[in-house]
Amino acid sequence: MIFLVGLSIAIVELPFRWMLEDKLPSWTLAQYVGVIFGTGLVYVSAEILWHPVGRILVDADKVTDPVWKRGLRALILVVFGVIPILVYIVWELSQAG
Repeated sequence: MIFLVGLSIAIVELPFRWMLEDKLPSWTLAQYVGVIFGTGLVYVSAEILWHPVGRILVDADKVTDPVWKRGLRALILVVFGVIPILVYIVWELSQAG
C-alpha cells in the first residue's frame, strides 16, 4: 500500500518535473523505486500523525463554541499548513543561492 501511494504521487509529480526542467532526474531504477517508497512512507506517516490532531482540532469544532475557541483552532490549522510551506521555501532558496 505504501508503494502504491508513492507511485500515485510520482505519477503526478514526474510529469511536472519533466515539464519544468525538460529532463527527469538521472537516477537508477533502484533510486526511483526507493523515492517512490519513501514518498509513500512519508505520506502515510503524515496521515497517521494528522489523525489525532484532526480529531482534536476539526471534529471538536461546534457552531455553539465561543468565537475565540473556534478562531484558535483555525489559527492552529493555518500554522500547521504554513510552517511546512515556509520551511520548503527557505530550503529551496538556500539551495539556489
